[in-house]
Amino acid sequence: MEKNILGVWSLKDFLIEDKDGCRKWRENAHGILIYNEKNYMSVSINSNITSDAILDSMLFYSGTFEVVGDTVKHLVANATDPGRIGKTMIRKIKFDENKNLFLIAQGDFGTATLIWKKQHWSLFLFSACSAYLKRHKPL
Repeated sequence: MEKNILGVWSLKDFLIEDKDGCRKWRENAHGILIYNEKNYMSVSINSNITSDAILDSMLFYSGTFEVVGDTVKHLVANATDPGRIGKTMIRKIKFDENKNLFLIAQGDFGTATLIWKKQHWSLFLFSACSAYLKRHKPL
């Protein structure tokens, strides 16, 4: 399971389900999730809110991760919410038929389901760097 989550993922959807039903976390939410082979992770999610509630529209944390069975444990080292630093965030891992990653969390808020699509940015970055180096030869 661990090798399946490695890479760069873009947020497709972020849903919250509670006693009142299911809703989107925020309209126009977008984000990036990164898991690398050294067991470091980073997640950054925000929405297009530009008001006094801007801090409520951002979610960021990074640290290390460990996959145990069908769960991933995020060991938080840095976060926009200082209360998360030093905590372990546990997420259930699922994949659909399109290989989208579903991370599911339980909390006082209900159940959060984040749906991620794998990106192949490393190929893009390699191509972009190669093209740059061809145009700008080092001394």
